[in-house]
Amino acid sequence: MYKVWVNAKPIDGEANKALIAFLSTYFNVAKSDITIIR
Repeated sequence: MYKVWVNAKPIDGEANKALIAFLSTYFNVAKSDITIIR
């Protein structure tokens, strides 16, 4: 489990998009391979 903070605002999914972009780069996987579970 990872705890991550992003600076993007939680409007229209912008924060989730920023998180997915970061994680896909960090783990070197496609953005479509990442799912956010809350």
